[in-house]
Amino acid sequence: MTPGFAVIALAGLGLGVWVLHKIGRALASILEALAAAAVVFVALWWLCKAVAWMLAQVVTRWRTSLAAVAVYAWCELFGWLSPAITVGSVAVVLVAWWLIDAVSFDQWCPAA
Repeated sequence: MTPGFAVIALAGLGLGVWVLHKIGRALASILEALAAAAVVFVALWWLCKAVAWMLAQVVTRWRTSLAAVAVYAWCELFGWLSPAITVGSVAVVLVAWWLIDAVSFDQWCPAA
């Protein structure tokens, strides 16, 4: 092997490594962009599924949904204290009824 051939071989090897490095960097940036796009699309897919599930729950459980909207509207209109006092008063009346006459309470308000 002559010294000139060794220099040309090393230069060719250096050029090959440089080209492979540039190709690797280009492929890495392309794959990073694809991974970022995949994450965005998967997140949007799960968001759409969650919205569809929530709408299905609102439709199938309409009484609970309407009750939640009514309580929210009540709190917005009159503040949180009004529904808290109402729920507390009903709870006190029910507990007093249970303490005074447990038999009639169990007849009218059976445990599920």
